[in-house]
Amino acid sequence: MVIAILTALTAFLWTLYRLHTSGFDLRVLNPFYLLRRLKWQDRANIKAIHLIEKPMEAAALLLVATAKLDGEITREQRNFIIQLFINEFSLTEIAANELYAASSRLLKDVNNIIPEVRLILAPCKAAFKPNQIETLLEMLSKVAAEENSPTVAQSELILEVRKQLAPTEDDKFNWK
Repeated sequence: MVIAILTALTAFLWTLYRLHTSGFDLRVLNPFYLLRRLKWQDRANIKAIHLIEKPMEAAALLLVATAKLDGEITREQRNFIIQLFINEFSLTEIAANELYAASSRLLKDVNNIIPEVRLILAPCKAAFKPNQIETLLEMLSKVAAEENSPTVAQSELILEVRKQLAPTEDDKFNWK
């Protein structure tokens, strides 16, 4: 009986050794590794713009997106947006430039921003305060009207942001 158990154990270990030398990744057999890998795989498939958790970063992204809907962003638009960042977000010029660059980079692969608004605002929607919502909508309107009258796409984006950040019926009547 003991010899049979030792033989089976040796055969099992020899099989694992041969699998390893042939290139099979033995970590796949670890359930904790598999679970961790699946979580990271799910997170890696999500767009970076859908993971923004700070309201200021989401607002900056939407401001740059509003300017981009009018075509390529001009130097004047860029400077106007950076000045908005400095004045409204109380950032230094360096931090405002970095925020602008990060927002532009995140929007590089986005073709149509309007359907993405709900997903962009979802992680940080609860963190927005009523005065921040009003300020964001004002800034979006300023950016849209900065060079000429807002385009249809810019107006749709502003309406979508207003719709997504509007209080729900539950929020309106919840006095607690």
